[in-house]
Amino acid sequence: MEYIEKLVTFFKKDEKRTKMLMIAGFLGILLIFLSSLFGFGEKKISFDEERVDLEAYRADLEKRLEAFVSCIEGAGEARVFLSFLDDGETCYLKEEESDYRKDNDGDGENQQISVSEKVFDIDGENGKTALAVRYRTPEIGGVSIICEGGDSPLVETRVTSAVATALGLSYSKIYVSKMES
Repeated sequence: MEYIEKLVTFFKKDEKRTKMLMIAGFLGILLIFLSSLFGFGEKKISFDEERVDLEAYRADLEKRLEAFVSCIEGAGEARVFLSFLDDGETCYLKEEESDYRKDNDGDGENQQISVSEKVFDIDGENGKTALAVRYRTPEIGGVSIICEGGDSPLVETRVTSAVATALGLSYSKIYVSKMES
């Protein structure tokens, strides 16, 4: 209670300060209202637009890996080829419905009759659209690396270890060879 009295006397001392704080508060509320009215800060994401083009994804990742491998001591210039196990996956929001029947055999448990899943649809610009919640990038199946120093066992080990660690792959999915002169 004592703090409230101190606060009230603080603002009563200087009316100019009180007016400035009230104006600042009113302006803040007005800005929040205007931003919600005009949709500032909202970004509508369409997973169809966000889905990664497989070839563009492959080319970008290969280019980055070439630069990465070229930085390894003794590797020199490098070329990289990636193979994918799949094309990635878009995951959609689903509703699950289950039907149960009452306990008829006296064991105290209800028995499940059926389970059905329904993809959650929203109204979009072109009618109903399935609501995507995330996109999983393609899984890398293997990497072939051709580099100038690929004939050295030490360079091969360094490159294999670095790429395995960077991509989370096992050593058996990475091949390193010497680049043709």
